[in-house]
Amino acid sequence: MATWFVLAVADQRDYNRRGFVPISDRMPHIFVNPSCTDLKRIILKQAWEQAGWLAKAQTANKTGYPYYQAHKFYLGTEWNSTADRMSRWRSRFIRKNLERLGDLFSAKVDKHEVIYWYCEDEQSKCAPGQVSGMTSNKREGISFPKNSHTTIRCPDFFSLLTVANFHGRADFEYNVMENYEVNNFAVVMLHEVWKYADLVSYPAIKEDQQYIQEGRTEKIWSLARNENTEVAFVTADSYVMDALAIFIHQGLRTSIPPAPRRIVAGPLPAYISVEVPPPAYSDTPPDYWDAVRGLGDPSLAGQLTAIRPLSTPPPETTDTSQ
Repeated sequence: MATWFVLAVADQRDYNRRGFVPISDRMPHIFVNPSCTDLKRIILKQAWEQAGWLAKAQTANKTGYPYYQAHKFYLGTEWNSTADRMSRWRSRFIRKNLERLGDLFSAKVDKHEVIYWYCEDEQSKCAPGQVSGMTSNKREGISFPKNSHTTIRCPDFFSLLTVANFHGRADFEYNVMENYEVNNFAVVMLHEVWKYADLVSYPAIKEDQQYIQEGRTEKIWSLARNENTEVAFVTADSYVMDALAIFIHQGLRTSIPPAPRRIVAGPLPAYISVEVPPPAYSDTPPDYWDAVRGLGDPSLAGQLTAIRPLSTPPPETTDTSQ
């Protein structure tokens, strides 16, 4: 390991004043409570890695890729508007938010920014069945300015390891976002990351925006259509769905970024253009997308992917017109 990296890790640890332990030398800004079990640490590291796949797909500025399509779908049609002062302000902060997200998953984090993860909900702050977490941010004045970002992981988060795979899906099904909205730990991890104020999001994500566990596609799609960028740009799941759509669009090279089933099923609205993206996103492991498609080793998707499609296709309809 290079000397500069060792020094960077040591320097980051000096800013940990809670007695937490580093989760990994590759994640020097993240600390977990000492009682966190080895298994839970493994799950957290896997979730972080796979959330990074989504984040990198969203922020890599890959040449030739039409990012504007997914952005319009889930961040609203004014995501890059310069029509007036407020529109320019929002557009600027969306760009900065995406830059900060990319920096975080590339470990380009200021030493004054520290993330704490609790593996147990000791004070019972999580609601029954909640799979996300409880995240808070504050500036700690311990002899120097420092931002801390704390997430309490709800118990059900650690049951999200099981994933499913596509088997015999029609190409149509790859465009349907509902096939990907089933809870998985990478998406839940990214949801909490978007609530890290200043480190990732500015202005801060709305506090009342919790992880949506049912009907997430329609809710976020409708929010982008009805309330547009003004609300979407401070909503965690708007960014998360945007990242997921880009990741799938790039990896499976679908004709459009995944959208709600009702949109894909009918004639596409005029604002949706069909444009197959460049070759698959390259940061995922070898044979990853073949496994997702069901063309390779079926177990590979279960081992590697954080994407959990519906386990069974929708029922076939019988043509009774003849």
